[in-house]
Amino acid sequence: MNYYNNRIEKGLFTIILFLLFNQQLFCETQNDSIFKQPIILMSSQILDKMGMNISFINSFDFTPQQQILLSSLNQFYLLGWESFVSLEPILSSPISSFTYNSENVLLAVIGQNIYFFDDDQNQFVELFPLPHENMEISSGKNEVIYVYDKEKQDNYVLYRLRNKEAPLKIFEISTPITSVLEVNENILFATNNKICSINMKDKTAEVIIQLPNDSDKIMSMTQDYTNSVLYFSTIDAVYAVKDKQAGCVIEQIGGLIKCYNNELYVFNPEKKFLISFYINNLSGKK
Repeated sequence: MNYYNNRIEKGLFTIILFLLFNQQLFCETQNDSIFKQPIILMSSQILDKMGMNISFINSFDFTPQQQILLSSLNQFYLLGWESFVSLEPILSSPISSFTYNSENVLLAVIGQNIYFFDDDQNQFVELFPLPHENMEISSGKNEVIYVYDKEKQDNYVLYRLRNKEAPLKIFEISTPITSVLEVNENILFATNNKICSINMKDKTAEVIIQLPNDSDKIMSMTQDYTNSVLYFSTIDAVYAVKDKQAGCVIEQIGGLIKCYNNELYVFNPEKKFLISFYINNLSGKK
């Protein structure tokens, strides 16, 4: 399988941002980029050449063996360097989301339940029932996971699960929750064009980031712990936040994002591409 190392248009903007305050973002253009040349790891053209007609769900993660795990509604796939492998078993109920927890156990929302993958039995084992189908899952520290409503409900709820305890409702909102991220002791969630921080003591939320256009829906967040940078994305851009400044670091490319081994990965399930960017630093020095 061939990989194409194409340069993608990208830019860097400085955005005035005061964290923990309800401020909008205002941009000024700068010239440097924080990324080296990106690598296309997967594209629709590559999959077409392989005869792989797959509709991916909105999840991806990294296995303990440092491969990329992807999924359709009923099957998982491993993306490695010059390899793309279909995994057994093929499931009868739809997969809506998956993640590895802090102990490298694969967890998946399948139908209206959370399952974990038992390596000894080579199968998924039911862990908890959930209030709704098609919920999303996100991993925290110390075996904590977060499950939340993304599809249409009367209200959208965020739950926390620890070890084998039943889901605990920690927050409810009237707009869809599109991403959840635990950063240090803070729980962040994205809804519409905002990122909010939850105060666990009184179960309130405060807007800490807001994009200026209501149409710019934030769909994913990830934390670069090495450089203390928070990244978040829309369908067509990726932003970075560091030291109370934010920047639009990638233009015309967006989707689900994750930081891993000093690289930023961008996955668009609908367009079927996955791109990695080697991170330099937020100052733009190369």
